[in-house]
Order: sequence, then C-alpha cells, then structure tokens
Amino acid sequence: ASVFKSVLRVKTPARTVLISDAGSLAGLPPGRYDCWGQEFEVHPAGKIVMPGTAFLAGSAVFLDHCVGHVLNLGLVDVRAAVEMAAVRPRELLGLPVPRIEVGEAVDLVLFDWQPGGELAVKRLLAQSG
Repeated sequence: ASVFKSVLRVKTPARTVLISDAGSLAGLPPGRYDCWGQEFEVHPAGKIVMPGTAFLAGSAVFLDHCVGHVLNLGLVDVRAAVEMAAVRPRELLGLPVPRIEVGEAVDLVLFDWQPGGELAVKRLLAQSG
C-alpha cells in the first residue's frame, strides 16, 4: 500500500495504469497444475509460483480484483480506479477511448462494490447500437 501510495502521489491517478499479469491458471482454486509441460502452484494469496520456490510465474487474479484492491486501499475513488484499468491503457497505446454515444455500440461491465468489500463483476453487457 505504501509503494502504491507513493506512486500515486508522484504520478497521479491520471498518469497511472492498473494491470494484471494474470496467467492461464488465474481464477483456479489453490493447488498444483500442469501447464505448458511444467508444474505451477496457485497460492491462495493470488500468485502463481514454481512449486517449492518463491519464483513468481504470474498472477492468479484478474484485473477486476486489482481494481477492487485499489478501491479498498482508499487512495482513489471508483471513477479513478476504473479509468486506471480501462482508459489509461488505451491512451498509452494510442487507441481510441470508447465513449457512450446515442446510437453507438457499447460494452459495459456491471459490478458491485462496497467500501471494504470484494468487487464482484455481475455482468458484461455487450450492446450493438
């Protein structure tokens, strides 16, 4: 939390990008799994490691979990957290940022979150204009 707080103080939410290096084992329950001809271990704490080591092999959580974590740190509001995860990466890559316009197609994510709780994705809404 202290490192993230320092980053936000220096960069500001408008210049911060939230990402997740979620691996193909993300979302699976804790345990050992064979993947790509190797064994990996998913930890309850949300990381994937080489079994019996502390060597990281990726994250076991998706970006929605990261957004919820940032919200629960209380360092940014909902809008800033969502923009860091959805808008800032597109801006960084020079991609257009989708806008909600009358008659235009839109994809939305409906989620539920209360301070101190888990962020839960309820539905992905894909509209076709």
